[in-house]
Amino acid sequence: TIQQPNLYNQMIPQNKLFYPSNHPMHSPLYIPMMTRCNPRIHFPRKKRLFLTIILGIYFTLLQLIEYIESPFTLADSIYGSTFFIATGFHGLHVIIGTLFLLTCFIRIKSSHFSRLHHFGFEAAA
Repeated sequence: TIQQPNLYNQMIPQNKLFYPSNHPMHSPLYIPMMTRCNPRIHFPRKKRLFLTIILGIYFTLLQLIEYIESPFTLADSIYGSTFFIATGFHGLHVIIGTLFLLTCFIRIKSSHFSRLHHFGFEAAA
């Protein structure tokens, strides 16, 4: 039999992390488009981007802990297979996104982006 995971120890902290983690990344990116003001003023600051990278790493670690403590495996049943495939693809998405953002962080520190040339950052976001 498959035991239901403890929602309060595993899934709720991940959801509490997931929803606010979008704000540091997307708010500075879209404010210039909405307010029609100088994009240079609202260009994402290094601290917000770094915070988003840290949150991505933290989420990945929570996912790893969830996999380690899971009472079922990929080979147990269709439920185990579905769980690990769905969360595995999402985890892969988070890891790749974190790597993209880390690349953007390095490029921002090297002044590779400008007011007009920042498609790499928009694509990563």
